[in-house]
Amino acid sequence: MGLCGDGGSADLSGAELLLSKKTLSLSTEELLATLQGQVQSLTMQNQELLEKIQILENYEKDESDMGPAEDFVPIVLYDSLKSEFDRLREQHAEAQAALQALEGSGPHGPSCELVPVEAYKQLKAEYEAQIQALEEALQRSNTPAEPEGKGQEPGQAGVPAEGSSREGGAGDVAVEELTKMLAETREKHEAAVAEVRLLREQIQLGILSVEEPETAESSGSELETVRAALQKAQEALQERDQRVKDLEGRLDAQEAAAGRGRSAEETRAALSVSLGEAAAEKAELLERCRQAEADAEQLRRRVEEGAGELQRAMGHLSDSQRLEEENRQLREQLDELRGQHEEAQARLREDQGKKEEELSALKEQLASESISRQEQEEMAGELGRLLAESNKKRLELEESHGAAQREARELQQAAERYRREWVPPAEHARAKEALVGSVRELKARARELELELAAKAQEAVRLQGELASTREGTVPREEHEQLRCSLQVEVSTLTLKLSDLERKHEKTCTEVFQVQREALFMKSEKHAAEAQLAAAEKQLQSLRAESGRIQELHGHIEDSAKLVKEKDRKVGLGFPITSPPREPGSMWDWGPHSPAHKRAMGRGENLGLGIPDPCPR
Repeated sequence: MGLCGDGGSADLSGAELLLSKKTLSLSTEELLATLQGQVQSLTMQNQELLEKIQILENYEKDESDMGPAEDFVPIVLYDSLKSEFDRLREQHAEAQAALQALEGSGPHGPSCELVPVEAYKQLKAEYEAQIQALEEALQRSNTPAEPEGKGQEPGQAGVPAEGSSREGGAGDVAVEELTKMLAETREKHEAAVAEVRLLREQIQLGILSVEEPETAESSGSELETVRAALQKAQEALQERDQRVKDLEGRLDAQEAAAGRGRSAEETRAALSVSLGEAAAEKAELLERCRQAEADAEQLRRRVEEGAGELQRAMGHLSDSQRLEEENRQLREQLDELRGQHEEAQARLREDQGKKEEELSALKEQLASESISRQEQEEMAGELGRLLAESNKKRLELEESHGAAQREARELQQAAERYRREWVPPAEHARAKEALVGSVRELKARARELELELAAKAQEAVRLQGELASTREGTVPREEHEQLRCSLQVEVSTLTLKLSDLERKHEKTCTEVFQVQREALFMKSEKHAAEAQLAAAEKQLQSLRAESGRIQELHGHIEDSAKLVKEKDRKVGLGFPITSPPREPGSMWDWGPHSPAHKRAMGRGENLGLGIPDPCPR
């Protein structure tokens, strides 16, 4: 019974040992898995903290070196960019105001189609400078520049003002040069007018010196032609003088307008247009002068032909009596026709006066009396009939008067023709000498005028070249407006981009400040995590040592369980139990008071496993 009791207790204690071993192995594996998961999570957190610490160290290093980071813009650089952007915005507003001033003063000037190339280049340079400054600001906001580049902005901002002052000086110089040129042109024009007037007086004197009652009508048509040509030339010169005065008035008005605020470029454009008009008028005047010279040359040839006819007429001196008689008869017929014409005119005036008196009487009668509609119509018909008869008579008288005038002109032409055919020899010689002298003087004067015209033609060519160069130096207003609109669109686009970048920059600054705070917080967490990691590593090492000892203890427990089973089996078979000799403290010494049993019980109590005593008392 005692053996059975001992065997049952031994069997129960072995089962409890196996259960305790399985429970211990499961709890140890779970604990190891949990510890490994914690170690991995701590390792990942540690790696993230190291990365953030590296970012913070780079930021602190860059900040200590006064260099901006790649992910954000420092506050100092942001303030400088903002001030620069405000300055560029003010410059852009000034440029737009200047453009509006130019557009406002443009239509009142003399030329609305052309813009001086200096103003175009200045405006283009200002817009390019603004665009370049905006692009630099955008580039610095994306990739900030070094601090050395900030000191050069005011110098660049001052360039347009200097350029505008230089351009204003150049415009004043050009206005003075054009004023001098107009003054010289006016002096030359006055000299040419005086020369033409002197030539006209000489021609008139030459004609008057040879103008006799017999020879006056012989060259009347030619002299009238020359006089008409000279009159045209004089009128053209007067018109030219008037236009020069108008140009001077316009120049004075333009100078006054420039003094009130008009730009030198508009004045230069107006002067270039005025010079073009003056050059065209000068060319027209030169053409008229050439035509007058051609008329004078034609007159000279006619005078020579008249001299030849006079020589041929010398042979007809024998017919002078007959010609005088015919001339007297023609004069009598002319006087008779003139008398008839005067009588016809007197009758016409008398009839017209009578008709007017009758018409006025009828009007007074109509005004004073109230008559019936039928009488009024009859009276109107009578008046219309009388008016038609008077008009018919007037037309007949006009026809008769025209026929009489034509006959008188024919008789006068015949008389003049007969008079030209008969000239005394002494008068012919005197007229010939006078005409030859006047022709010689006219030739000399014509040569002088040709030289003057050649000089003026050269001057006109020079002025035309200057005008062509001035026109080449100008830009069409449409192209200027297109370029201005495109530049304004580009400036507005860049302004929108810059404002967008400002918003992004502010957002980036807030994110950077938040990252800085998070980095500082993570730095403190890193130190705490490092301390926890060190404590966990120490605990893991102690647990690993305890696990080794527990595994060694399990091996001893399994060996003792095998011995107990072997002992129970032998007891059940009736064999005497012969236990091997046990050395105190050896692995086979598993008595209740053995040192191995005491060590196992102590470790189990330390670990809280609750290992039962395999051999209870």
